[in-house]
Amino acid sequence: MKRLLKYAFLFLLSLIIIGLFLPTQYNIKKSIRISAQPKAIQYWVNDFKLWPTWSPWEIIDPSFKTTLGEKTQGVGANLTWSGQSGSGELTVTQVNSTNIHYNIIFNNEHLATSSFNYKKETNNTLVTWQIEGNNHVGIIAGYQVLLIKYVISPTLELGLKNLKSQTEMNSAIKSDSQNAT
Repeated sequence: MKRLLKYAFLFLLSLIIIGLFLPTQYNIKKSIRISAQPKAIQYWVNDFKLWPTWSPWEIIDPSFKTTLGEKTQGVGANLTWSGQSGSGELTVTQVNSTNIHYNIIFNNEHLATSSFNYKKETNNTLVTWQIEGNNHVGIIAGYQVLLIKYVISPTLELGLKNLKSQTEMNSAIKSDSQNAT
């Protein structure tokens, strides 16, 4: 029994020491090419009312509920969320023709920044979704950052695929209706 307690203590001590040396900063960046103009992509990203049509969060957490602020697009637009995976708030801080930036508060614990950047290419637009932040929750911060990277990375990929489908489908419909007239 004494031996078991000794090993348990050493194991916990090791976890604490490792936790102290794990990085507490994260920078997750995912990209996709979309066959549309940046303006067509910006249409879906810049209005929180349209996010449910492509956002991955409701797919990952079915209990995810959003509340839109008085302003839903442009600088100052705001949305809050809550669900099984936590709660938070998004506020748009900058919008122009090549990107949109917003601040995120996760579970009233830490602030992150996020952006969508659009780079026009010959036949496509390269869209990059980035989230970066720094977690300050003591010894467990490094472990939380590992979890954040593990969860958010595939979530951003899913969101970009949904955004691509939504944008390209609606661009094709719009193009077909313009050609019919």
